[in-house]
This record gives sequence, C-alpha cells and structure tokens, in this order.
Amino acid sequence: MPPSALETLHRINVQFPMLFKLTNSVKNRISHCGVLEFIAEEGLCYMPSWMMRNLQLGDGDRISVQNVSLSNASFVKFQPTSSEFLDITDPRAV
Repeated sequence: MPPSALETLHRINVQFPMLFKLTNSVKNRISHCGVLEFIAEEGLCYMPSWMMRNLQLGDGDRISVQNVSLSNASFVKFQPTSSEFLDITDPRAV
C-alpha cells in the first residue's frame, strides 16, 4: 500500500497488528491479510500472485481494502498435502 495509507492508519490509531479485509466486489471474493510494507505508488496495492488468484484479480483490477480487527482463533487443524511430511523426524512437533 502507499505511504499515505500508513499515515492515515497512524492518524486514526488503528489496532495492531494491522489486518485488512480485501474485497473483489466484481467476483464476490473476500480475503484477509496483513501488510509487509508501505512502498506502493499512490492508488496501488501490491500483493502476491497467489493472493491475486484467490481473489480472482488481474493486474490493474480494483479492490476494496478495509482495516479490520479479527478475533483470535481457538482451534486450527493442519493436514499434510503429501506423504513426504511423514519423513521428518517429529511430524507432531512440527
């Protein structure tokens, strides 16, 4: 995001960590993320290609960015995507 976004967020005393709701209203897709740095040109937001695919975005598409506060998770379950996970010495610890 651009440096002006950081200035605005600082001025309104947002809660840390800064979390954002990204919305592609054209495709009705929503995701949440944090921010790595505020170095983009004004009016631009850089994001990883995997996130753009998830939101079904192309280069130059418009997106809504909204500051949000999310509650802490109470449970998470991970599932390995391949049997290679079992080759590590202590899969449960990892």
